[in-house]
Amino acid sequence: MNSNITVEVCVENLAGAKAAVEAGVQRIELCSALDVGGVTPDAALLESVLALPIEVVVLIRPRAGDFVYDADEVKHMVRSIELARAQGANSFAIGALLPDGSIDLETLSQLVRGAKRGYGAVAKVPAFSHPTLRPSLREGREKAGTFA
Repeated sequence: MNSNITVEVCVENLAGAKAAVEAGVQRIELCSALDVGGVTPDAALLESVLALPIEVVVLIRPRAGDFVYDADEVKHMVRSIELARAQGANSFAIGALLPDGSIDLETLSQLVRGAKRGYGAVAKVPAFSHPTLRPSLREGREKAGTFA
């Protein structure tokens, strides 16, 4: 495989993660429920996958549907980041939008701070792939301290 290209796949179970390792994939995005766009994986799955020799990006998304979150969902997401970090995760896929489809900078900043605390990183932001995202919102993404 060309070393200049990073291959990443989304997986939702240990078998998929092991298959990615065997195929020579460099990075996986770990989530559950890919059939609904993915949600945060549970702690047992995360523990098993983190033991594999592959870079793991953990999806932080409390539910299927849009990327517009209320205060309780944001607290849940921040706590999910904290718990994943405690298990050894250090890279996260996060995102948050406002009802009009623009980037929710306040929520995203909270999530980025949680993800970057210590040595974590924000690997990508799935909401930024949302069809309603306008190209002019790249500036907002940069202000929040993320990259897609």
